[in-house]
This record gives sequence, C-alpha cells and structure tokens, in this order.
Amino acid sequence: MTKLTEGQMLAACRSMKSGGSFAAHIADAYTHADSGNRLRLVTAFGDLFQRHAPAVDPSEPEPAPPAGTKPSDYVAIRLWGQNLHSFNSYIEAEQAKALKSGAPVDALFERGGVWTTVRDLHAGHDFRDQYKARLEFIAATKRLA
Repeated sequence: MTKLTEGQMLAACRSMKSGGSFAAHIADAYTHADSGNRLRLVTAFGDLFQRHAPAVDPSEPEPAPPAGTKPSDYVAIRLWGQNLHSFNSYIEAEQAKALKSGAPVDALFERGGVWTTVRDLHAGHDFRDQYKARLEFIAATKRLA
C-alpha cells in the first residue's frame, strides 16, 4: 500500500462521505479520532482510504491559471456541468467565476471558497478518463486547424 499524506487522507474522507454509508462512517471516525486511533483505522481500512485518495496531496499549493487564460479554458467545469445536465448559462458563469477567483484550470466546482479539481478525485474516478479524453480531443482539433 502506498503511504498517503495527511492531506490525501482527509481528501479521501471527503470522498468517502459521499459514498456508501459504511465508508462514510469510517470517514467520520477518522476525522474525529486522535492520531493513535487514526492510525488504527488506516491500518484496518487502508484499501478503502487508498481507493478514495486523490493522486496528489490537495494541501500542496495549486497552480495558478497561466497568463492569458480564458473562461472557456476551464474545460473540466464545462464537462462536469454537462454530466450534471446544467444549463450552458450556468456553466459559463461558473467558468467566469473560476477565472476571476484564480482557480486552477482543472477546477470542477467551488464550495465555501474552495475549488475542487480533477486532481482531487480519487485515482479510479471515471471523470479522470473522460477529462483526459476531452483534452486529447481538443489538442488534436487544434493540431488540425
């Protein structure tokens, strides 16, 4: 099992809370436990944490959008919104909000002033492949133009 950072563990807990009730209870126990009991939970349920952990530590500083970034460059927000059947006007407003707030280009949504990014999703999340395929399509389209 790969050693996870504290940031990855807490991100895994956030992901687990949106999953099944068993995983949500383990996540609640982890967030309320002292360090010794946290270690016991990770030892007992390491595979569960590993499955829900993001690929990178979310506590690491996120890269700022490059100079010249446009709202339409927030492809992940558009794709995430389309998956949720959001109106285009809502998606475009979220993309503009992301740019204005300096969110990373792989931002998905914002809650409480914190942007969740594609990197925050656990390694096996289906959206990661969907996002990668969309970026590859966009790159191929630009090469043809």
